[in-house]
Amino acid sequence: MRIGALDLSWRPARALRPQQADDGGGERGEPMSLRSYEQHPWQQVLGGFEPAALLNNYKVYDAIRQAIPFVDVGLRKFSRLVAGFHVTCEVEATQQAVDVFLEQVRCNDIQRGFRAFEMRHVNALLQYGRAIGEIVPTTTGRDIYQLMPIAPAKVRLQRNDAGEIVIGEEDGFGGFREYEHQELLLYNVIGGEIDNLFGVSLLRAIPFVAETMLMMENAIKQQWRRQGAPAFVFEDRVPKEAGLTPEQLKKREAAVRKAVKLWAQRGWEKQGVMDFTISTQGEFIVTTLGADAKQLEYKETLRSLEEQIVASIELAPFLLGLQWSTTERLSQQQADAIIAAVDDVRAEVGSDWMRVLDWWQRLTGTQGEMVVNWEPVMLQDVVETARAEFMQAQAMVKRTEAAKVAWDLGWVDQLGAAEIAGHDIDEPARPMDEPPSAPAPVAGGAGNLPAGDETFAGAARRWWADYPAAGGSE
Repeated sequence: MRIGALDLSWRPARALRPQQADDGGGERGEPMSLRSYEQHPWQQVLGGFEPAALLNNYKVYDAIRQAIPFVDVGLRKFSRLVAGFHVTCEVEATQQAVDVFLEQVRCNDIQRGFRAFEMRHVNALLQYGRAIGEIVPTTTGRDIYQLMPIAPAKVRLQRNDAGEIVIGEEDGFGGFREYEHQELLLYNVIGGEIDNLFGVSLLRAIPFVAETMLMMENAIKQQWRRQGAPAFVFEDRVPKEAGLTPEQLKKREAAVRKAVKLWAQRGWEKQGVMDFTISTQGEFIVTTLGADAKQLEYKETLRSLEEQIVASIELAPFLLGLQWSTTERLSQQQADAIIAAVDDVRAEVGSDWMRVLDWWQRLTGTQGEMVVNWEPVMLQDVVETARAEFMQAQAMVKRTEAAKVAWDLGWVDQLGAAEIAGHDIDEPARPMDEPPSAPAPVAGGAGNLPAGDETFAGAARRWWADYPAAGGSE
């Protein structure tokens, strides 16, 4: 019997239904619930891929990104780290024109600014290992109208009769349709391998790991569905010495079912909690199904899988939203490794940006050499950076004080003091024969003038009478 969301199975201690007895003569309850086998929505995609066909199976990469949130976060953050540049030109008029172009050029019919195209291009490059775009001139052919990103999944490569690689797509009939104006297409790959023109995705090594993670998450979901809202079994055990007839047992069963049904119905209709008490001769047992089930270890297993994915994306865990430690911070070594990975991707896409700028200059007829300057990658904590700069400033003050003391004591000249202070100069900006201050004369001791009625200024002048002048003059 099923009441609301509860599975109810009732049986007396004595076998009232002989057909329910097992082969050993015992008694068993009647199953009252059926559960469907569920899979994670993306588990089927990851479980059905062939490793040999992964090169062009972009659905697998889409499934990984949509099924694992921190992978999506990592790729978006990586794209933002790579993106960001400005162009400098020696001709002022060209500089102003290219700034306007980068700010207002159309992208994908709906966006404006080169930044929008840049993010899409880099994002595809990281996720799929290759990125394709098209430069669309205006109808007059005197400017670039827009930049169009092209989905990597639809693009095919083929060699023409001259042996050159051309870019196109399937024509819908099993053939190949070559794109027009190949010279206006941008095609780039990362992680290039021998005889591989498709590039290597950052996600290539993790489909199996991702499938295992989805299987674990799906098992947790089903476990909570079963045990988070558990089913109950109500069992009324009537002792043999009670001597109840079959009719009395049926009435007893009906009374129990009515009480349980009313209790469950009140809870289902949210009318409040209703306690019911059944007075019986014997035992009345309520069992929660699955309450004593053994739990598989989850946390450490999941983390070991996450570590493999983090290693593939090449970002620090907390940059992906994984807070494994409350005191985790980005070390200088980690920052250097991330910046190196960003620089590698920038080196790949830099040629695409120069190609766009070259076509823009051809169409607009502007003059002057242009250079792409990447924005610096900022990974260090602002507080730590400020503290380091403050400590450097303090060290410079100490070095300057030490240099001044050495100059005051006559151990070094002006250039020597500059070297102690950390300044690399060929000659001082203002040559000085004497330091701005000199130590007060002390009575006694070698080289000291006797202290008497002489003033400090006079003693200081005689103190430095034999000090070599700036520039090495005596």
